[in-house]
Amino acid sequence: MISSGSSSNPSNFISIRIHLLCRTRRGFPLISDDLQPELWAYVGGIVKRIGLKLYQVGGYRDHMHVFFGIPSGISVGCAAQSIMDKSSVWIRQTPKMAMFQWQSSYGAFSVSGSHSDATMAYIRRQKEHHQKRNLKQELIQILRAHGVAPTDQGFWMESSSG
Repeated sequence: MISSGSSSNPSNFISIRIHLLCRTRRGFPLISDDLQPELWAYVGGIVKRIGLKLYQVGGYRDHMHVFFGIPSGISVGCAAQSIMDKSSVWIRQTPKMAMFQWQSSYGAFSVSGSHSDATMAYIRRQKEHHQKRNLKQELIQILRAHGVAPTDQGFWMESSSG
């Protein structure tokens, strides 16, 4: 369990919202339509158990989005790694998924309170969204919206062959 360190000070006002994007290893479409509702619910439970505020979980066959609030004492990297590690353990217990892995790289983007509703709606519409756009196109759009130059390095170094 992640600890937020010392007890919170009622004089502090913290609102840090993170949109986390995790891709399956090599981008393989391993998260079936049948598995998705269970996985998203399980990930939501992980988020709450490690001390984060859950806003939305969703995704598609080759990736997941997790939108959460994070206290000041927890790093984004620690939260992301915990979510990915704990969900991988659970997925590997599913028949035929013993070798499941998330790709080690991920995207984490800050979201203002005024954009939270739009972010949650975006995550809820993943299936519809991916009828028109693949994950790489989606990531490029997200990167540009956050002022990050798209690159083929890091997140895309491991790609599926199909």
